[in-house]
Amino acid sequence: KKIVGIVANIRPVKGYEHFVSSAAIIIKQKPETHFLVGGNIHDNQYYFDQLQDQIRQADMEGAFTFLHDCQQIPEVLGLMDIAVLSSLSEGFSITLLEYMAAQKPVVVPDVGGNSEAVIQNHSGILVPPSDKKALSSAVIKLISQPEFAGCLAENARKRVVENFSRSVIFDDHKTLYRRLMRFNSHQPQT
Repeated sequence: KKIVGIVANIRPVKGYEHFVSSAAIIIKQKPETHFLVGGNIHDNQYYFDQLQDQIRQADMEGAFTFLHDCQQIPEVLGLMDIAVLSSLSEGFSITLLEYMAAQKPVVVPDVGGNSEAVIQNHSGILVPPSDKKALSSAVIKLISQPEFAGCLAENARKRVVENFSRSVIFDDHKTLYRRLMRFNSHQPQT
């Protein structure tokens, strides 16, 4: 089975209902696919119950595994063949960087900073937010084309290491601070 997974707190802004809707489309073409969700419910029990109803109505109970209060993120990522986000809004997703660092092919919505991290069809696939057809098509493409998925995964890891690793971020901040200090020292004092 191919495992398509998402790691995110279970709350409405994460767009899980779109993930579930896309899963229903994926299963019709790739019935061997399994969906793994690692996410805390916190105070969103009503939302989680709605998702469970959506899964039941689509007759997909056996296709989903939920891991609540998940602390072993590296182990969960190790189980996934494809990593997905279905968020309606993001800032700059640390989860996305974790997916990429774990060398997973990613399918994520084009919101927030996701397009800064992912180069379309090079280090991942960007889809319009809340577009279940685009999300499912991208996942089906990755399942059907394992060489392409592997290439995306390799490029994703390389992109994280070269652009978003701790040492790169530290050096970028240091350069910015030096530039700001030079700029400030050239300003007339009042």
